Amino acid sequence: MSKILYVLTIGLIAASCASAPSNNTNASASGNSAATAEAAAQTALAAMNNGGQRPASSSGGTPAAQQQAAVQSAPARTGARPVWIDSKGSVYNKSEHLSEIGMDARQDSADQKALAAITAVFGQSVQAQQRLSSAYNEAVKAGKVTTSESVSMQESIRTSTQLSNLVGVSIADRWYDGKSSYYSIAVMDNAKAIQVYTSIIDGYSETINILTNISDDEKYSFDGYARYKLASIIADGSQEYVRVLTYLGATPPNMKRGADFLSEIKNIASRIPIYVNVSGDVSNRVRSALTKAITSQGLQGGGSSARYMLNVNFSLSDVNYPNNPNKFARYLVEGSLIDMVSGNELLAYKLDGREGHTTIEEARNRAVAAAEKKIGDVTAADGFTKKLTNYLESL
Repeated sequence: MSKILYVLTIGLIAASCASAPSNNTNASASGNSAATAEAAAQTALAAMNNGGQRPASSSGGTPAAQQQAAVQSAPARTGARPVWIDSKGSVYNKSEHLSEIGMDARQDSADQKALAAITAVFGQSVQAQQRLSSAYNEAVKAGKVTTSESVSMQESIRTSTQLSNLVGVSIADRWYDGKSSYYSIAVMDNAKAIQVYTSIIDGYSETINILTNISDDEKYSFDGYARYKLASIIADGSQEYVRVLTYLGATPPNMKRGADFLSEIKNIASRIPIYVNVSGDVSNRVRSALTKAITSQGLQGGGSSARYMLNVNFSLSDVNYPNNPNKFARYLVEGSLIDMVSGNELLAYKLDGREGHTTIEEARNRAVAAAEKKIGDVTAADGFTKKLTNYLESL
């Protein structure tokens, strides 16, 4: 596993731990929906009630820390109504703790509601992390991102445990009113959460630096385009972590936004040269159409020494249909976009069709015109412009 993938993996683990504190948390991320928060809370509660993490205690010996250490998985207490039910801030200071209360006719449901309320704060960051991890994994599969630096999966697991300890979310107290309602308060130590989320943002900044710290030869290529595009996605996704830190009252580290990379991505595209070589194109009309399709995507045409070559064969053939007075010509455009450095085929392309007229000369002319039009079609699935657009989007 590459160093970049390691950083992203750790981010996902940390975000999941922050959302539902457990070594076995696998909360699905579908925004801040109640269902997502409830599922994460149930997972966290199950882990806590089955020998999961001990609640983290604050070194300051505050009432919040003392209650966190005492409650763990204990049943709800009875007696005098706790102060935190009516004024949680008087017990769990907002500047030090994020706390939420859950109430239900069942104790476990009250716990779940309290945990879900805290989980909701982090739901979008988990979703963002999953998007970032997915985008990176796709880049690795496609061979667009490579690095010789690696770490073992065992190290990732060990680090995830450390991060889970840092977050320190727990059910800090439970109370039963003796009639029909259970109350639970879930508490998170802000300082520990801030430490985790700041580390995540720092990790993403490092990832972006790894992606973009490349030579000009690497940069002005489709691989470089893919790396900067991924850096843009990471930068945008990381804003969810910035949001969480702001919510917790912290000043987030300076983090680039996706927009900061957009102009550079366009610059990279404009300096990726593609040589268009078309055999069988007597009038160069097909070659011109392909070149126009390339430049319409912000790329540039290039000479025969360019790194990339679009090598195409164009052919026309006469087609006769019995009992049909018209003449027909079939066109075939077939080729591929090749990386001349690696020898890899990046994009295969094929286009064919037929046109007819009363004379074979006009049928052939119409066939060439049809090929030109289809090549430049931005919506047709077999148009080269559409194929190239899809390729760039896949990077």
